[in-house]
Amino acid sequence: MAWNISATAFIEVGASEAGRSFPMDPRARNRAATDVGRLSMGTPVSTGSAMSMHALQRAEKVLGPLACALLQPLRLTRLFKRERPVERVLLIKFWGVGSMQLLTPAVKSLRRRHPGAKLALLTLSQNGEYARGLGIFDDVLLLEVAGPGWLNVFGSIARRIAAVRAREFDAVYDFEFFTRFSAVVSVLTGAPILAGFASPTNWRGRFQTRSVPFNRYWHVARNFRCLAGGENGFEVAAEELIAFQVRAEHENELDAVLARTGFGRVGPLVVLNPNAGELSLERRWPQGHFAELARSLVREQG
Repeated sequence: MAWNISATAFIEVGASEAGRSFPMDPRARNRAATDVGRLSMGTPVSTGSAMSMHALQRAEKVLGPLACALLQPLRLTRLFKRERPVERVLLIKFWGVGSMQLLTPAVKSLRRRHPGAKLALLTLSQNGEYARGLGIFDDVLLLEVAGPGWLNVFGSIARRIAAVRAREFDAVYDFEFFTRFSAVVSVLTGAPILAGFASPTNWRGRFQTRSVPFNRYWHVARNFRCLAGGENGFEVAAEELIAFQVRAEHENELDAVLARTGFGRVGPLVVLNPNAGELSLERRWPQGHFAELARSLVREQG
């Protein structure tokens, strides 16, 4: 079976290995990478005037502890709030498209824990298309933090928090385990039930009414499932994950992209998207690893 290996500009697989011509012209190769990237992720966030993720990380590191400290009086309001039947649940997961996939077993657990409740996800705007494509959330709420300038960013955050608070969620599950920003958003929703990860080494305000420890020896998907009340003593199986739902329009758009870039539909298509994100640069694979992975796929499946 012939495999097409599509990769970004610095990953090249020889035509003799691929068993078909690979577009070696740099303009065609870059166009292919751009088109496939837009197809899989939606319109990418501009890195020109838009706020970078690194800038947001630095701001969170400085302003996060301050915000958590200023909001400590809100912890006292828990004494006067009574838990009510859970009909509206908010899940918070801002960073990482891959985390959306790993969150799906936890969503199943929440369905069992709160039968009949509506589950809404709050995530960053660039994750919206993928989150909706999973088909497991009743609603997907988007937070835009890529606007130019801090005034626009803070204004966008304030408007989204106000809109979320107006929906009067009964429970909030914060699936971030390091950032203080999600903890701040959680407490500002006004929900009587705030569930999240306990972090003894990273103070996040202690706003949760329910917490579980983040187990560094577990896969993150199992930690997510545990927070949702679904811990069963076993690691998460692949069958528990929910895949992105590919629709006919996705197939049509893919065919159009392949036609423009000269790949065509010869067989299964493998798309390598090396180091696309800006977060955790120290965790990036060396580019040679991606090249070897592509060659291995061709050798094994070509």
